[in-house]
Amino acid sequence: MSDTVARLKPLGIRPWIDQPTGMFLWCSLPEGRDARGAAHKALASNVVLAPGNAFSLSHTANGFLRFNVSQSNDERMFTVLKMALRDRQVAGTRQREVSENVTS
Repeated sequence: MSDTVARLKPLGIRPWIDQPTGMFLWCSLPEGRDARGAAHKALASNVVLAPGNAFSLSHTANGFLRFNVSQSNDERMFTVLKMALRDRQVAGTRQREVSENVTS
């Protein structure tokens, strides 16, 4: 758990609670980043991420990802995640979704 948290921090990804326990780590993404967009980008590189809205009935957790820490020791995950969060589309997806919902 602590190793995963330490590797996510430089990416601006923070645990939702200060001292997480268990096998899952619920984390907030850097401001303005879109979990769904990051997950789609990662999937293109064969890395599966769990976007927050997959676990939210109200679909209000788009700024969160859930990590299975027992599966988070693969260097590929961190490399792909870093690239996915850098992508402008990942940053803009949330704003487009809000705009689409307002105009619908």
